[in-house]
Amino acid sequence: MRIITLTMQAFGPYSKKTTLELSRLTNGGLYLISGDTGSGKTMLFDAVTYALYGAASGENRGAMMLRSKFAEPDDMTYVELEFESGGKRYTVYRELCHEKIRGGESVMQKSGEAKLIFPDGRIVNKQNDVTDAVCGIIGLDKERFKNTVMIAQGEFRKLLLSDTQERMKVLRQIFKTGIFEKFSAKAKEKSAEAKNEYLMRGEYVERYAGSLDCGNSSELKALLESGARYAQRDKLEALIGEELEAEEKTVKRLNDIQKNLSEKAHEYSVMFSRAENDRKNEIQLKTAEETLVLAEKKMNEAKTEADKTDDYKLESAGLLEECAKLKALSGEMSEKDRLEKDISGLRAEKMKKKKSFLYHRKKSR
Repeated sequence: MRIITLTMQAFGPYSKKTTLELSRLTNGGLYLISGDTGSGKTMLFDAVTYALYGAASGENRGAMMLRSKFAEPDDMTYVELEFESGGKRYTVYRELCHEKIRGGESVMQKSGEAKLIFPDGRIVNKQNDVTDAVCGIIGLDKERFKNTVMIAQGEFRKLLLSDTQERMKVLRQIFKTGIFEKFSAKAKEKSAEAKNEYLMRGEYVERYAGSLDCGNSSELKALLESGARYAQRDKLEALIGEELEAEEKTVKRLNDIQKNLSEKAHEYSVMFSRAENDRKNEIQLKTAEETLVLAEKKMNEAKTEADKTDDYKLESAGLLEECAKLKALSGEMSEKDRLEKDISGLRAEKMKKKKSFLYHRKKSR
């Protein structure tokens, strides 16, 4: 990492905007910062550390202590740092919140803006996100950065007096040797696994040899009975290999037999399924035949009923004809009754007129 420019405003003794163009110095990477006590040397460390990590470089200085006591109330306290890492330039910017007097009362003026600009123009905002991105770019967190790149006053002694493990962590992070530590741990793990595998295989061979049926191998039998298997491990493994090969052939033959049996079983299963389907079809056919016989019986009954229906139709036609005749006769009888009623009326009228005529005739005499 190489600092290019550092800009501060209202930060420590730098009340006005101040920019340090470190790029104008040599590229050797070694800078000397000198000055009287209280002139602001440590504040430069604080400005760089705050820009990168959002905190001062020393443990005894909080963020609220970084604002300049000589700044105007409306001046915003901020730090902007342009740096180079891995041949690429980045710009990080952070603001501090500060107290502001309003109406005679102290009011906390909050901003806390933070942003990191990448070489391709991409911008990361928010305090924590910027800090995480800086750690990823530089490869150091705040504590490692303080103890290596920029050691504040009194901090160097702490590094020298720290224990071996802590110094190893710092140096491992600086020189990026963590990959070798991981490789070493992985190699040890693989070595332990290989050793355990070897011991396990040895125990397996011994257990197998102790329970092995030598069969027709007189050489293997003699080797096991003599106890020479502990000294002639290679020969024992070779003989066991031959026995295993013979067993594998036997197992292969048994597997072939089992495969043949499985194929036969499948064939018989197919035949059984077909027979079962045929049985079900036969039952269905028988049921269908019974249904057909019953249907024919019902059809014959329906035909008989249909024949009867034809007779009923003929009889019904005759009855309808009789009804029509009766109806016509009934009409004629009704007309006869009406005529007889009219004749009775006429006769009564005739008698009435006849009586009237006789009365007037008799009166006229």
